[in-house]
Amino acid sequence: IYEIFNHFDALLTDYSSVSFDYLYLDRPIGYTLDDFEEYGRSRGFPMDNPLDYMPGHHIYTYDDFIKFVADISEKIDEYSSERERVRNEVGMPEGGNCYQQLLEFLGIN
Repeated sequence: IYEIFNHFDALLTDYSSVSFDYLYLDRPIGYTLDDFEEYGRSRGFPMDNPLDYMPGHHIYTYDDFIKFVADISEKIDEYSSERERVRNEVGMPEGGNCYQQLLEFLGIN
């Protein structure tokens, strides 16, 4: 799936870690959260306040989904600064150059 990410205008996902990978592209993300409470009770989340790490449309209903699709089609992106905040919080360098940081850490640079 990573090979085709660059061809997506946006990502629609649930609680998958793929959303963190997609953050590198700085494109809109919609999170399907219709079972958020149930999922939290049954499986739990790896962090407190998981919604704070979902920088995009929070989709609970069909109308929320329609709003997400409409915003994508109209190139409306209200969550760019939120994506940047999450990338910074989880240690994703701007521009997706984490390989450079790894090389520096390993002393190979």
